[in-house]
Amino acid sequence: MKKSVVWISVIISLVSILSSCSHVYFNQAQPVDSKNIYKFPLKFRGVWTDNSDSVIIGKTYFKDISYTNTKKAKNIVDTSSLFITKNNKIYIISSESELKVKGGFPYTLKNDTLYYTEREITEINLSKSTFLRKLDNDYILNIKQKNQWWEIILIAYTKESSILFRLLSKEDLENLPNAEEILSTEQDNYYQAKWTADELVKIVENGSFSDTILNLDINKKNPLKKN
Repeated sequence: MKKSVVWISVIISLVSILSSCSHVYFNQAQPVDSKNIYKFPLKFRGVWTDNSDSVIIGKTYFKDISYTNTKKAKNIVDTSSLFITKNNKIYIISSESELKVKGGFPYTLKNDTLYYTEREITEINLSKSTFLRKLDNDYILNIKQKNQWWEIILIAYTKESSILFRLLSKEDLENLPNAEEILSTEQDNYYQAKWTADELVKIVENGSFSDTILNLDINKKNPLKKN
């Protein structure tokens, strides 16, 4: 789901990254010669807001909070198995990979249409299965998924004072050096790689990780609230 945000300048929310239909997996965390880091650098930490939406990067976590105003025709809600209404709240059923129920969103009914605001919260906590590794002046966020394969995100700090979150694009996969393709489908791509930090720096310099998914303006950052 795309978001047009002024302050955050989000091209696509991290919620969508983690639930997207297309994934690039690696057999191990990258780069292989860097240590695991379980804290976001101080320069990355802060709060970005746009209206009610916000992105928060803390010492050990990343949190995306987004709100979407939605309307549904009452006859569709009443006849679809994807919605449940109880006590003036609407619940949305999702079964793409596993059964999920989200919601409890209060709604109002006007002219046979339900109006409600969806709230989506995604939090990534650094841990033994989710950590950073240093890459020259940048970082690679490694996330071990349920299938035991790793997804990687480049986090770069630019001269223009932006924090960029970047993924490998489909085009990037055509020119990956020292990476052996294990399996590729329309949705998923599995690779075996053992890149060093120097090798990954060259891969980035050659234009890979071209899919920018998040652009945070440092000048629009607010300080974290103290507990």
